[in-house]
Amino acid sequence: MANRPVVEFMQHRRSVLAANLHEPAPDEAALNTILGIATRVPDHAKLTPWRIKVLHKEGQQKLADIYRESFMKDNPDANDVMVDAAHARLTRSPLLLAVISQPNMEKVERIPLIEQQLSAGAVCTNILIAAGALGFGAQWLTGGPAYDAPVRAALGLSEHDAIAGFMHIGTPVEPPKERPRPDLTDIVSIWPE
Repeated sequence: MANRPVVEFMQHRRSVLAANLHEPAPDEAALNTILGIATRVPDHAKLTPWRIKVLHKEGQQKLADIYRESFMKDNPDANDVMVDAAHARLTRSPLLLAVISQPNMEKVERIPLIEQQLSAGAVCTNILIAAGALGFGAQWLTGGPAYDAPVRAALGLSEHDAIAGFMHIGTPVEPPKERPRPDLTDIVSIWPE
């Protein structure tokens, strides 16, 4: 028997633009609930091939300053508006979680890299769901900061690690708008036909 409230929640789940997320952020108890749910994902061989870094406003500001310097170095012709926009990418919401894909390279012959990376992606998805279920809004972003060498270094990433997502969380200032969804007949087929 289906749990109707869960089904209905999932049928209407939407990301909230980070720019539309304001205080309050989840308190410690809510954050721990979100993090606990985040880690309840498929994880072949129990490798926990991911880590989560919690960035409150001070941490966001510090990481954004690192990205701004890197952005200006890589884009010497950038104007102030572009530099400010780059800086804002990491400071838009009250709370930021950096989900790091941290594969166990000693196990990749047995547990393929893609499976370990997808497990980190599942952590990101669970964060979106858990935050929404608790009444918060969230958005999963990557963009330039996720691939920036100084940002990666500041977060302690190794050569094989990747930022699976920057998860912005806060209280929505307005309900998110619905967006078109794919028609199932375009993306689902029976095999063999």
